[in-house]
Amino acid sequence: PEAHRACACEFLTRVNCELAIGHFDMDMEDGQLRYNASVVVKGGQLTPLMAKFMLIYALQSMDKYCPGIMSIIYSGTSPADAIKQVES
Repeated sequence: PEAHRACACEFLTRVNCELAIGHFDMDMEDGQLRYNASVVVKGGQLTPLMAKFMLIYALQSMDKYCPGIMSIIYSGTSPADAIKQVES
């Protein structure tokens, strides 16, 4: 919801600082969330196994941090407290 986007964005910014691969994005116009994972393969070749691991990491990140977003939206949890909740 639009009323919670600023807090959700702060949460995602805090989360992004902790991630080793990829990052979360939020469209401020409609609130859509995305997770982006990428790898540089210049001079190499992207293999199915590499793509599989990027997808797994993205799905695991969504599973881990989605409850934090939900607690911000539905419980009014602060971004800092939502991080503590998902990290514990």
